[in-house]
Amino acid sequence: MPLADPGTALPNLSEQVRRLERAWTREHPRRAAGALNALSGFRYQFLVVLLETVRQWIAFPRPDKARIGVFTERLSDLLHIEKERAVTITQIKKTASPSEVRSALEELWLIHGLALQEVPDLAGKMRYRILASRGTLAVIERERAKWAPEGVPAASLAEFKSRVTAALETDPEDELLALLVNDLRASDPLARVYGWLGKLQDAAEHGFEAAARRFGTTSSALRQPIPSRPESTCGPPRTGRPTKSSGVSFSPAFSRRSGIFERATLRRAMRPTTT
Repeated sequence: MPLADPGTALPNLSEQVRRLERAWTREHPRRAAGALNALSGFRYQFLVVLLETVRQWIAFPRPDKARIGVFTERLSDLLHIEKERAVTITQIKKTASPSEVRSALEELWLIHGLALQEVPDLAGKMRYRILASRGTLAVIERERAKWAPEGVPAASLAEFKSRVTAALETDPEDELLALLVNDLRASDPLARVYGWLGKLQDAAEHGFEAAARRFGTTSSALRQPIPSRPESTCGPPRTGRPTKSSGVSFSPAFSRRSGIFERATLRRAMRPTTT
């Protein structure tokens, strides 16, 4: 078929582009979704980093709040330094598929081996974790049990596996919003989260540690004491708390253990939209 003259207008050009896009997605689905999947994975990773940062900041006593203990893209996806007592390295996966779990184990094993070689005293303090949004803990445990790199002594492998735990974090954005609203009393939680995500993206060029320091400073400015309320009074926000118009709503208690008596959930319809 002869090609159209490049200088000639094509009345249905946009429709033909869409047709080509549909064909590309049909014939090469992995390539078509590659960039979007990568962006989704990084967004999930950054949300987990922010959630862990805020959780640690809330848990720390006041003298320790200025100390940074959560880092991203140092050694692995998430590095958690627990004072001078322990180090946890986390591989973050959007989906805990068998192949992704094996990939995580391979990276954590390489880090563990390097620690034994370079810093054996630190190696004894190190723990490892695989964290995912989708999947089951049973899949992670099954793959962990089966995984056996060639040539590794059984005792060394068992010792490494004893240090590997697994966790699921289904919706870190929702959990982060809950902490910002209920514990830190942020009046603009959604804008705050999006602002932090932007800073993490920018930090890919300028370094993540400086971004972590800014998060700690911002959390300190947000912190206000919250009077305790019995469960029976959990419900609509009081004066000064975010209202529906702010994009955050509340529902009954869901976790006494975490001290959060109201669930802050994002109203999807009120998210900023792009055109």
